[in-house]
Amino acid sequence: MFKKILAVAAILIILAVILVIFQKQPDNNNNITQPQGILNPDEEQPIIFEDLFAPQAYEIWQNNSELIVIDISSKEKYNTSHIPGSLNFEIINGTFESAINSLDKSKPYLVYGDSYNQSVVAARKMTNAGFDTVFRLDDGLRYWIIEGYPVE
Repeated sequence: MFKKILAVAAILIILAVILVIFQKQPDNNNNITQPQGILNPDEEQPIIFEDLFAPQAYEIWQNNSELIVIDISSKEKYNTSHIPGSLNFEIINGTFESAINSLDKSKPYLVYGDSYNQSVVAARKMTNAGFDTVFRLDDGLRYWIIEGYPVE
């Protein structure tokens, strides 16, 4: 009897391993050279914000006088250093969600913070709210500073 139970258990374990091995693997051949935003696999919404590395963001910041920069990090981190002229709407305490309802959706925006996930959430919230042009600073303020761009 014990041998039968052990044999059935072994067969079940082998089947489980086979199922895990043959599960559909993600397609890694998408040739994306930089992140283009994050959507859950079950969402069919197109990606409508653009990730920028620090040099790209700096160029837009320098050449687009209508660009509005939003720092979603905590007030303490914002007070330590931020991109000159940026607004601080914390995403963690809900200030960001309240603020986006009062912003001009036709203006271009650059969003950044100290967390990749939080800045993606902020950019998605803005695009879902109907903002026309939303950029997200890839790697946040850290690489902005490393590149030698100004901070306050």
